[in-house]
Amino acid sequence: MKLELLRSVKLGLLLLASGLVTSCSSTNVNILPDRFETEVLADGSKRFLFEVRSGPGAGRREGRDRLNAENMRLALDSYFEQHPFCEEGYFLYDQGFDGNAYTILGECQESAE
Repeated sequence: MKLELLRSVKLGLLLLASGLVTSCSSTNVNILPDRFETEVLADGSKRFLFEVRSGPGAGRREGRDRLNAENMRLALDSYFEQHPFCEEGYFLYDQGFDGNAYTILGECQESAE
């Protein structure tokens, strides 16, 4: 009886651990923007707009059904890893969903040289 209980507990812990590993590995959100614009101002400030459309006409690319603030921030981080623009990080001015697109407006922490 104790041996069966011990096996059940081990199996439960194993399943829990594998579920945690799977959920941690799925945090990479690879959503490419429909629109990415940059602007370098006279004072060297580097600003950007990152936008992903949703709904009819947006296409069925990966991740479109998971548009929310957290996933968009992860998508932006992933995009900057592949396409460096803000090498020292960034801060956000605004972000939101207007029913058709999720938009992030921000500025790099470093200035252009």
